[in-house]
Amino acid sequence: MESLADLARVARRAQEDAQRAAEAPSPVEPAPAANNGTGFESGPKQDMSTPRTPNMAIVPPLIQDLRLGSAPPSAGLPLPPLPAAAKSPSSISTSSAPGSTNSIPLGATNTTEPTSVTTPARIAPLNVGQRIEISPDYRPKTSSTKRLSFGSAASSKRPIKYARGGIELSPQPSDDDNDPLNWPLWKKDLNLAALLLTVALIQVMKTVFVSVNVVLEQTLNRSYTAIAALTGAPLIFSALTGMVALVASRVYGKRPVYLAATALIFFSSIWNAAATEFNNVMAARIFQGMGWGVFDSLVLGSIHDTFFEHERGLRVAIYQIVSVGTLWGGPLLGGVASQNPASWQTQFQILCSFQAVSVLLVALAVPETAFDRAFVIRNTPSTAGTWKQPSLRPRGQVDIEKAREYLMTMKPVSYNARDQDRDLLLQAPRAMIAPTTIMLVSASFIPFSALWSIASSFSMLFAHLPFNMSPSQIGALMAGPFILGVLTTAFFSLTPFWQRIKSCPKIGLIALATGSILTFVATLAMGLYTQTAMATPMSTAAASSAASTTPAAASETSPFMIDGVAKNVSFPALGFLLGLLAAGAYTLDATVRPTIRRSTSFTSSNLGIALRNTVDMEGAVSVWRALIAGIFVIGTPNISWTFSAMAGSLVGFAVTQMLLIVVLGFVWWRFDQDIIRWDGVVMKLVDLGSLKRSGSYMDMD
Repeated sequence: MESLADLARVARRAQEDAQRAAEAPSPVEPAPAANNGTGFESGPKQDMSTPRTPNMAIVPPLIQDLRLGSAPPSAGLPLPPLPAAAKSPSSISTSSAPGSTNSIPLGATNTTEPTSVTTPARIAPLNVGQRIEISPDYRPKTSSTKRLSFGSAASSKRPIKYARGGIELSPQPSDDDNDPLNWPLWKKDLNLAALLLTVALIQVMKTVFVSVNVVLEQTLNRSYTAIAALTGAPLIFSALTGMVALVASRVYGKRPVYLAATALIFFSSIWNAAATEFNNVMAARIFQGMGWGVFDSLVLGSIHDTFFEHERGLRVAIYQIVSVGTLWGGPLLGGVASQNPASWQTQFQILCSFQAVSVLLVALAVPETAFDRAFVIRNTPSTAGTWKQPSLRPRGQVDIEKAREYLMTMKPVSYNARDQDRDLLLQAPRAMIAPTTIMLVSASFIPFSALWSIASSFSMLFAHLPFNMSPSQIGALMAGPFILGVLTTAFFSLTPFWQRIKSCPKIGLIALATGSILTFVATLAMGLYTQTAMATPMSTAAASSAASTTPAAASETSPFMIDGVAKNVSFPALGFLLGLLAAGAYTLDATVRPTIRRSTSFTSSNLGIALRNTVDMEGAVSVWRALIAGIFVIGTPNISWTFSAMAGSLVGFAVTQMLLIVVLGFVWWRFDQDIIRWDGVVMKLVDLGSLKRSGSYMDMD
């Protein structure tokens, strides 16, 4: 409406000028238009006394026919020359006095005479509010009302990038060669291989003492609870440093954190290989745990930083299988390696040799993967800063130059966050108390904690009489978790069937129920089996004559005789039940990633934020599990130092898990959407000012 009022004001001023020209004594012959050297003819100077709006600049091209009242022709008044773009078929008409039929084309030109306008003797009044008809075929060429910003329309017109086979890349990479998404595939896979080697060594270190706890108890002359703390305390410290690593990587990037953690693990492993006292062994293990937490929290984020979505599934599956396989497969080889005079120190001597290779790979093959794509303007020709000038490179292969360029990417610190917003840095700690995180931890902490506790207690129970098992035999009991754990993880990570249905909430509830049933059956059966098998056997003669106290009867009833209770225990059955517990735990773990991704896709404003929040919440789940598992490992020897106490603990685990899963299942079924909304509130994902830089979910990845 403001532009129509401006048009009316201009039309009224034209009428007034025409009336003054008609009352003049004689017509004024206009001087020939002078050329100002710009290609356009200059006309009379325009009156600039009237305030103008931006839309008034387009008024002359629009006025073609101004129908005024009819009157005898009078003197002509020259009009300012119009640009060529003003020749439009559209017209603007106004109602005139009764009987008026004259039409004055203001935009008309004459090659022989100066352009003039014929004015009437009497001019009909034109009110500002009077209706002005505009041809619907003409669309005024107004300037854009959008301001130049990171989320402007210009930046969103960049072309969509595709992989081979027409697969749309997600997330969309930037045009920067330093973007990890633009790395060649060999560089991405080399980075992943270096990280996986370190992860494998860390997982072996976590269970390195499972098969030799009793040997440490005798060598270091400490209680079994103190020896169990050599496994539990590093887990607790890994939980603390894992959360610190998530926050530090937002400021300094992942590479310096990786380098510090790798060096810490390497030197503490050397310390462990040479330590002979309990205090030294404990200090070295604590430093190892501080390094473990970094890789537990950041490796998944590095995979997200480096690979596209269609490349990521296989790599994540390999990461999970390697992690589970080396965690429970380590005691199988560690027990055999400890069958020598050096005993448990031999394991660390072997690990140190592999750690030396791991340190070199992390230093030379793990570049910085943190990259802020929110500040990259892609394919936007609106300003000079949006054009990317490719660097000139000589043709042919120059090995020295490529080697120098590669080494330049291996700086210890090459990333510095541009926006260190406090809310952004606190998102990782907030992820620990997000409702979805709490629910997932509550559903799975008993199976994982029971698995760790039982595995750490086997040496205490079976290394003494009447079993007197060696470290290699105790390590062989981990074959069940190794085989069934790897098979379960591979099924949920690789099978297309699970990949298609895993995002359905009902399928998630079914998986939770299945994992909980497996956990219930494994722990309950193990508890009842050990309680029954470890009951003191009595021969028929001893049973018929309970009062008999002969030495022969006493020997048959002694629990310390190898042919007594030991022959009633089937160790393959115990290994299978422990493996069944591992299968239940990793079935529950398979629901973590789909549930978290469903939550973050609902609460995040774009894809980049969703990926970052996914890493935060998955890291929070692993932090909680490590913390609780460490506490259980330290506390279990105090409550299950006998077989009857162990049986009671296992039955308690089974009953508690079923009660928890019933409550959690009802809450998830009844308040599913509310839980997701509460995630957004707790993590403050809605009003983060530093994240409001893109106008589209797919613009800034």
